[in-house]
Amino acid sequence: MAEISRAASGRRFRTATLETNPPLALVAHRGNHYVLRRKVEGIHSEEALGQFRGAPHLREMNRALGMDRTLLGITREAKTWLASRTDPAHREELEELVFFVRWDLERNMPMVSVDAAGPSVDALWIA
Repeated sequence: MAEISRAASGRRFRTATLETNPPLALVAHRGNHYVLRRKVEGIHSEEALGQFRGAPHLREMNRALGMDRTLLGITREAKTWLASRTDPAHREELEELVFFVRWDLERNMPMVSVDAAGPSVDALWIA
């Protein structure tokens, strides 16, 4: 994570900066393993896609702005960049990384900007 953070510093993927959310602690309890990380103001990118496609108050926004395509494009660009900087022997580890997108949890709304160029996401976390 530290290496990704250094390499991504100042880099933008479309409109988003890539931030990392490294593990703070690993906990094993009754055969289960948990990774504790700092809380971010966002949701998993797959959950965001589900919200854009299924939540009644977000479906119209998605239809008009293509929020799902925007989010998929940003994460695809970030994954491609990460793969290009990763030793082929460690590529499998990339599959385990997940992305989180900024989200207003109380209102269940994405935290995006919209202008003439279209929607933009300012930050994406990788964990």
